[in-house]
Amino acid sequence: MNKIVEPKSKYRLTLEQEKEVINFIKLLREESKAPRKEVSIAVCKTLFFDYGIQPTINLVYSLTKFGSMSDIGEDVKEFWEKVRTTAKVTIEANGVPEDLQSTFGQQLSLLWFRAMEFATQNFTQEKERLGNEISTLFNDLSQAKAVSLIFENRAAVAEEKTNQVIETLTKAEQVAHDFKTEARVIIEQLKNNNTELQKQLNDLKNDLIDARKQFSDDLSAERKLRFDNEAYAKDERSRLLKQVDDTRQFYEKLIKDKDEALKASRASQFAPTNAK
Repeated sequence: MNKIVEPKSKYRLTLEQEKEVINFIKLLREESKAPRKEVSIAVCKTLFFDYGIQPTINLVYSLTKFGSMSDIGEDVKEFWEKVRTTAKVTIEANGVPEDLQSTFGQQLSLLWFRAMEFATQNFTQEKERLGNEISTLFNDLSQAKAVSLIFENRAAVAEEKTNQVIETLTKAEQVAHDFKTEARVIIEQLKNNNTELQKQLNDLKNDLIDARKQFSDDLSAERKLRFDNEAYAKDERSRLLKQVDDTRQFYEKLIKDKDEALKASRASQFAPTNAK
């Protein structure tokens, strides 16, 4: 049996790698319901091909904790047998001695293991690089979320201020409505006052017309009497002059009362109303 030269590799997982393997085992056992042997061989493949670590019985058992040590030993042995079978190379050619064919097979097997080790190393490096890129993306995402939160807070503040402005405008509209209502009441009162004032003014005009007519009638009567009796007329002239003066004073008083009534009405119109 040809001697297989295994690649030199690490024998310990990093904490991150161990966490990934344990999650993989959990997935196999809980979701896929895989049997012990399938789990053990899958872990051996992951250790050897993904991380470049030689799977041993103790390492596989410490990770899976599934079955006994002897069971894990059989599983690891079966894995290595499959690796050897896959990696074993035979060369058949006419005229080439059998021992030479075996030697070339071993060398090709060695090349295969070294190629696997190199590929595993490159895979690990590429995996680490991608992990760094993913970490950077997560950091960028966190920053974007922070910026989004800032904008959300600013939007909330703006919305609150908008609500305050709307509330202020609503109150202002209510005040304006109340003012218009009160103004309508005042205007109606002014109209009523104007109507009353106009009635009083008409009454004063009628009184003045009556006074003038009465004066004219009295004056005519006095003139007639003056011609009938000169002496009496003289006395009556004095009386009439006095009556004229009284009438004039009465007329002036009417005019004065009218002006005072107008002033009082205007003052009441523009006087401030008491708050309800």
